Amino acid sequence: MQNLKTAKNLALTLTISIIAAACRLGSGIAVIPKDADRLQDLAYVVDAQGARGTAVESGQKREASAGSLGDLWGKLGLTGPSSPPLPCVLPDSIPDVRAPLETPPGKGTLPRPWPDDRNYPGSAGGGCGTFAALMCSDILDGQSRPVTPERWRRAHEGIGESPQGGSNQEKADEYHRKQIDGCSRSERLKPGDIDVINRLKARHCDCKIAMIGPNSGHIEVITGVTTNAAGQKCLETNSWGKTALVCGNDQANGDQFSHSEDKPGGNFGTNSPHWPAGQTRARWSCVCPRGNCTP
Repeated sequence: MQNLKTAKNLALTLTISIIAAACRLGSGIAVIPKDADRLQDLAYVVDAQGARGTAVESGQKREASAGSLGDLWGKLGLTGPSSPPLPCVLPDSIPDVRAPLETPPGKGTLPRPWPDDRNYPGSAGGGCGTFAALMCSDILDGQSRPVTPERWRRAHEGIGESPQGGSNQEKADEYHRKQIDGCSRSERLKPGDIDVINRLKARHCDCKIAMIGPNSGHIEVITGVTTNAAGQKCLETNSWGKTALVCGNDQANGDQFSHSEDKPGGNFGTNSPHWPAGQTRARWSCVCPRGNCTP
């Protein structure tokens, strides 16, 4: 009897340890359900008080609040399976650029050699979520650091990135939110949002943009706001160590979306466009110090 009791206690301890480890890796984070694709808009904020958000479908707006992100989805009428990990588009060639010693946080470059799945797990098939996470950590910490195997592995596990290099925006936001005991905000990209993102970055927030086209997805850290040659206000991003411009809006909010490297001759020239205008879901998110998620 004593041996049976001991065995049960050991099994319980092992189960708790496995669950705790899974939570540390972010696997328990409530990823946006796939049926959110039908929505015209989905915006939410997560902080120490819980989660609150709005969903717009067929012109009808729903608002809800809950103790967790997972509970919020149900209250907003989103009950389907979770969205799959966001894949990445690898550059046609590694940008021949190295970050100078005094690089601003968030503008780091890839290590060499690249890809290297042994030292940088997931890099052979993706890894954009981990690269963006490292740039985000630099922004939040206010310092620029090289991409090392140790840092890569820590972020790769922390955001729950798959061995193939796919990741989810919500898990990455949770990873950074816990690092600074802060809040996060996420919305579909629409007119006026670039100004909102600019104000959030001025409040020491780290922001990312996720793009999902008909066949390809990608995520990049937002390093600033600028104007393109046509006078259009755009997001400046770190695209695998190269500066890029993301302009326009989510497919539900206009048809002018573009990525400056998603064209013949660009970083993502092969099989371009990956994110065509009018066919691309574009979602931004920012992680901020506590209380700074509303500009």
